[in-house]
Amino acid sequence: MDKVPLSTPLKTVGDVADVKRKILENIPEKILFSKSEEELCFYILSQFDFPKDTIKLSDLPSIEAASEVILNLMGIDDDFEMKLDLLNDSKFRSPIMRFLHYFLGIKELPGDCKEQLEVKVNMDLDTINSLITDYEKIDFIAKKETPRNHNQRTQKDFYDRCIEERAKIEEHLRSGVNDRALTKAYGELNLGFVYAFFEEYKDRPYKLPMPKSKEYFDINSIDKVGHRLRKITPSQGTFLRDLYKKKKSEFYEKMEEFISDNEVIDSIKAHIQFLPFISEQRKIIFNELAELYKSKKMFGFCALALTQIEGLFTEMCHMCVPKYNSPSASLPDKVNTVRPFYPNSETQFDYFQYHLPNLRNRFLHLGLASGEKIEILSKEILFDLERVVSIFGGLNIDANWFLRLIRKRDDTDFMSINTLWFYCRMIQSLKEKKQFHYFEKEIESLNQTYIPDTVYNVVFDLDAKLNGIIESIYESMKGQSALNGFEVDLRSISMKEIANNRKVIKDSLDSFINWQMKSEITELLSAQKFMKAYGKYLDLEYLSAEVQNGINALDAKYSDVLNKIRLISLYVGFVPE
Repeated sequence: MDKVPLSTPLKTVGDVADVKRKILENIPEKILFSKSEEELCFYILSQFDFPKDTIKLSDLPSIEAASEVILNLMGIDDDFEMKLDLLNDSKFRSPIMRFLHYFLGIKELPGDCKEQLEVKVNMDLDTINSLITDYEKIDFIAKKETPRNHNQRTQKDFYDRCIEERAKIEEHLRSGVNDRALTKAYGELNLGFVYAFFEEYKDRPYKLPMPKSKEYFDINSIDKVGHRLRKITPSQGTFLRDLYKKKKSEFYEKMEEFISDNEVIDSIKAHIQFLPFISEQRKIIFNELAELYKSKKMFGFCALALTQIEGLFTEMCHMCVPKYNSPSASLPDKVNTVRPFYPNSETQFDYFQYHLPNLRNRFLHLGLASGEKIEILSKEILFDLERVVSIFGGLNIDANWFLRLIRKRDDTDFMSINTLWFYCRMIQSLKEKKQFHYFEKEIESLNQTYIPDTVYNVVFDLDAKLNGIIESIYESMKGQSALNGFEVDLRSISMKEIANNRKVIKDSLDSFINWQMKSEITELLSAQKFMKAYGKYLDLEYLSAEVQNGINALDAKYSDVLNKIRLISLYVGFVPE
């Protein structure tokens, strides 16, 4: 690149940014990430047309003098920091540091940041390689054989996790560390602990730095106690977690002080009764389980409870994947099917996918292990049951979202045309997944007693609402599209013209619809869908003629403009549900 003339103006932020960009576009990586302030500063200053031999890398005063020249061109004189009360800041104690701060805008040397990152990332690589080495000592893995039983499949899964993580770490070392080092060198706003937590993930963007990563990668560290402590305070939990590892009998004695067995049983019953998609037969079985436990028939309780855990995961599979049909699937397979539908399942499900099947098989085929007490095993399984039924209620599936919606009957969930259409859309989703029958009676009751007044309140001012949104869109859309090369006037453009100019309309209105007016257009299209389809989802017998006539009249009134907006939205790739 040509040298930057010393006559180049550097009085504005824009002037400095332009020159800095040209210099940094061509800077060698070795220089950019040098750990020497002098070397980095020397290279940048050398891109200006100072007289030959004015600056020498071995001559620190010459670098400092040249730094002062550029700083003066930027209007930054010797007492600049004194005016801003910044003299005590170490970065302003030498001309070189001042130059790097004001011209480059960096708070730390990129080379220092890179070194710090590489130390951390290489430590992570060592950690994961150590685990991989241990797994590769296992005979069938070393021979690259197919796993033949549950224990081998578990070992292979954990080994594969480590292999995948190593690939991510190595990729970050190759191509991510440099970019991250530059970001850190320029500095970011510190917002305390939460900020620090997310910054650590940006420094090491893979799973190993995250909480519970040891449990995720180390087969010997599967968390067997965490789900028993969900209602315990963190300080108590730390003590109890250690106690569980040392002596389970004392652990459960202590747990009884915080949550009794009867409370756990009541929690199980509450979850089971709340969920309409758990079969009536299974609810009867759970009542028998409670009686077995309370009457201290622990062998019967354990035998029945262990089969019910798998039964619950089977029912979860059918709710998560409506076309699920795997009669020969094992418990680990079923847990794995449910994983994508539950938050934080990566570590929370390992106990049920990898540890519990061994416990179940061992008990059902061999009975108690040497030294094991049936009373302690029963408590273990009781807490396992409670966790599994709570997982069922926490699945991220339409059925659960809809269940909470109709059980709460919160007016804020039904106060707009958007929320009414969401209600209708959930009903349609349940019908498509053949899960509507679980809610049919509750929907019938809601449509007869609650929805009519809600719809009336929304429709009452819907005309003014739609008109206001459309008016706000008319001129904005017209002006924005004209600026981008093709004017779209909703009042005059026809559907045929929209169809014939699909490409230019997409180019002229993409950002307008997908960003500027996204919420307004979502509301308009939700209104149109509701007005055209409400009869399929609501009980018309309980909606007054006045309300129905009002909806139909609004549908006719706004049909033309809403059809245009819908078609334009389709062309720009915006299709709200």
